[in-house]
Parts: sequence; C-alpha cells; structure tokens
Amino acid sequence: FYRWMTSIFVLGFKKHLEFSDLGKLPKIHSAASIKSKFKPYLDKELETSRREGKPPNLWKVYFCVHYKSLLHSGVLRLISELLELLVPMCVNGIISYASSSGSIYTRFEGYEAYITLNEFITNGYVLTILLLIFGIVSVLLSQMSRYMLNIIGVHVKTAMQNVVYEKSLHLPEWSLTHDTTAFGRIVNHMSLDTVQLTWFFSNLHSLWALPLEAVLCIILLYYNLGYSAFMGVVVLLVLLPAQYLIFLRMSSTQDFILKQSDERVKKGEEYLQYIKVLKMMGWEDVARSSIEKTRHHEVQGMFRSAIMCTLTNFIFQAAPYFSTILTFGAYALTNTVVFTPSQVFSALLLFTIITAPLLTFPQTIRYCVTANVATKRLADYIRLIEIRLHEKKQDEDNYGALSEKDPSVKKDHPFLGKLFHSSIQQLFEMCMKSPGRRDE
Repeated sequence: FYRWMTSIFVLGFKKHLEFSDLGKLPKIHSAASIKSKFKPYLDKELETSRREGKPPNLWKVYFCVHYKSLLHSGVLRLISELLELLVPMCVNGIISYASSSGSIYTRFEGYEAYITLNEFITNGYVLTILLLIFGIVSVLLSQMSRYMLNIIGVHVKTAMQNVVYEKSLHLPEWSLTHDTTAFGRIVNHMSLDTVQLTWFFSNLHSLWALPLEAVLCIILLYYNLGYSAFMGVVVLLVLLPAQYLIFLRMSSTQDFILKQSDERVKKGEEYLQYIKVLKMMGWEDVARSSIEKTRHHEVQGMFRSAIMCTLTNFIFQAAPYFSTILTFGAYALTNTVVFTPSQVFSALLLFTIITAPLLTFPQTIRYCVTANVATKRLADYIRLIEIRLHEKKQDEDNYGALSEKDPSVKKDHPFLGKLFHSSIQQLFEMCMKSPGRRDE
C-alpha cells in the first residue's frame, strides 16, 4: 500500500528532502485525469437539473464516478469485519481446550490414523495459528479498504476544487457582491467544503460496517451469555435518540459556523482591497470591530460544537462499561451456572470489539453531517448564472434583477459610486451614523 514512502523516509534520513525527490504522480491521480472522468457525469447532472428546475444532485455524481472502487473497498471491509469477529471465537476455543480435563497429549488416544474435522478445528494449537492468521489478514484487508477510500476522497476533493475554480472564472463581476458568490465563500468552497468531502469518503464504509459489527457482536454475546446479553443492548438503544438529537443540533451549528466564516473572510478581503479608503476616512477601528464581531460569533458556534462533541464522546465511551456491568450482573442473577473462563474472556473481547463502533460511529455521523452541508453549498454555487462573451446583454439584465432583490448590490452612495462590495457600503453607513462623523 504505502511501500513508496519507505524510500522517501530513508532518503529524508540521509538529507533534506526537495520537491524533486518526491517523484511524479501517476497519470491516474493527476488533475487532468480526474477532471476527464468527473466532468461528463457532472455536465449530465447539471443538464438534468436545469431541465427539471431542481438543484444538482452532487451525491449522484460522486457515486457514479467511483462506484466500482467503492464496491471493491466495501467487499474488503466486509471480509475484514467478519474475520475480526472470528477472533473471540478462537479465544473461546483455546481457553476451553486448555482448561478441559485430561492431558493435551492424550486427546487423540484411540485414533490410529485420522481425526475428524471438528476435532482438528477445536485443537488449541490449530486455533492459535488461525487466530494469528485471522488477525493479520483482517488488518491487511482493512488497511487496503481504507487506502482505496482515501484515494477516492482525494479524487473527489480535486475534482470539486477544479469545478469551483472554473466556475469562478465564468461568474459575472456584479455577482461577486452577492453572499453566494462572495470572495470569502469561494475560498471556503476551495479549502473547507472539499476537505469535508475527503473526510466523509475516507470513513464512508463505517456507516454500514460499524452497525453490522455491533449487531454481530450482540448475536455472539447472546450465543455466549444468553438473554442477559440484551441488558447491554438496552443501554445502547437508549442512547440512539440522544445521539439523533445531538447530531441534528450539530448540523445546524456547523451551518452557522460556515456562514460566519464566509462573512469574516469576505469582510477581510474587501477591507484589504480598499485599505486606502479606510485609512483616508479613519475607519480602521470600525473595520476591526466589524471583523472581530463576526469572528466572535464564529468562535461561539465552534465552542457550542466542541461542547456537543465532548458530550457525545463521553456518553459513548462510558456506554460499553455500563453494558458490561449490566450484562454480567444480569447473568449472575438469572443463571445458576457459574461463569467459565472461556465465557468471561470471550465476552470481554466482544465488548472490547463493540466499543470501537460506539466510539467511532458518532464521528462518522459528524462527517456525514458536514459533508452534506458542504455538498449543498457547492450545489448552490455550481448552479449560479455564468457569463459568456455573447451573453453580455443578458448579464446586464441579470444585474438589474439582482439589484431589485438585494439592495446591497446597488450603488447607494455617491462617494462609493463604483464600489459594489456590500461590506464597504455597510461600513460607510456605520461611520455616517456615528456621532463624531455626523458633526464633521
């Protein structure tokens, strides 16, 4: 998977790395190759959306381009999860073999030549070898699946950055004052929204693999401990409504953070562009307070998001321990049979395995939420009106229509007659309303 990195690490240990030492990307990972595969599906979806009058479904485009790789990586992940669940069964068999009565060297007495398949599989030495094989193969398949998903995520990110860049070249100048096409939002599309898609595709198979792993672990626990295993399941089911409500709140908070980030970058870019006007009019303090106010709202949203993430992680980290205590307690109260060592160790191993889905699934849901918000923002940006050389008259008409809907686009102030940026105009209004400026 990552063999090419070994030579780079060795070379970096011997000398300072330079750009030429990294080599060249394969053509399949180049931006031109990624664009050639992505663009036909995107153009087809844009044509369908214009004909039906609906926003383009970018999710459909993502999966149409990469469905083969997603299917292959999904099969690898499924085999890896099944092999991982065989480990507790091997541990159960090994402990049962070691703790059973009689010498391990006399188990096959009476069998002169052959043993049955069941006797061969239940042999402790065979189970130890199978345990090692299952662990190695499971890790290798899991890493291969994760590597393929990382490649898909990088390809989607590169393709969408290419789309956003080309779209920005075709936008009319008057539209750059609108909130949807402001400079700050375009920068966030390139740097933030596309990264969210990368994280989503890197963890895509966790959406079905983690619940499947949890269900299979519960089945094995029932086979091992009986009905008392469902006491631990109750704890997990109680957390589902809480998880749903928390992530709904996280979705709205993430949308608020991105909007405030767009506004902050937009104001900073416009104020720097017209820094001479701000210096001449003495508006530095007003401009600084305006950006700080927007940044304050953004930080407040990030703080709320961090609080919800902390609460979610605490709940799902504590859940496996409560499940284990309730399960063992229920088994001790409802069964007269004492725990065997094989039951205890295999059950503990199963609870350890089920902990991973509980810890990582909330983060996976968070990636889904942020990727969904990012995709909606990108879809709104892609469907904007473009300008061509033969569409100049139509562009002027669109400017007039937008000016009627959004007064911030109009040239309201004679002093700023040719400045179409709404942030500068709002700053002008704030300064004109201040008592000091009115007296002057």
